Amino acid sequence: INSVHHEGGVFYSGVGIGESLHLVKPGAKLRMPRFLSTTTELKFAKSRLTDKIGPALLVVRVPHGFWGARDISAFSSCPEENETMFCAYALFQVERVSTIKMQGQEVSRIDLLALDKYEGIQYHDDSYPPFHHAPIEIDELETYESYVRQNS
Repeated sequence: INSVHHEGGVFYSGVGIGESLHLVKPGAKLRMPRFLSTTTELKFAKSRLTDKIGPALLVVRVPHGFWGARDISAFSSCPEENETMFCAYALFQVERVSTIKMQGQEVSRIDLLALDKYEGIQYHDDSYPPFHHAPIEIDELETYESYVRQNS
C-alpha cells in the first residue's frame, strides 16, 4: 500500500462507530483499527449507513502525495465506486463533528484529515484539497437501498 503515492482528494465512508463517538472530538488523533474503504462517490458511502450501530459518515481529506492510502479502483469488483483503501491503524485527525438527520435517525458526520501513520511525514496545508463544510444531503439514500441489498 505504501509503494504508491496517492493523488489526494476528499473521500467518504459510511461506518458504524458503536459507542466510540465519545472519543471523536475536534483536534483528537484517532487510529482506525481495520482497513478502511472510502469512495469519492457520496452515494456509495450513504448506502453503507443502513443497519449500522452508531452510524457515521466519515469525510476524509487526503493530501496529494500521501503514502497511507491506495486507490484500488483498478482492482475493485465495483470500479465505479472509485475506492481508496487505508491501511489498518491509519491515523486521522478530527477536524469537525456534527449531526445529520436521516430517516428520523441521527447520523454523525465526522470530518477527518488523513495523517502519516507514524506521524513522521508532515504534509503542508496546501497539500490537502480544499473542503467546504457544506451540508451533505442524506435524503436520497432510499435510491441506493437496492444496491446495498444486492452487494452486501
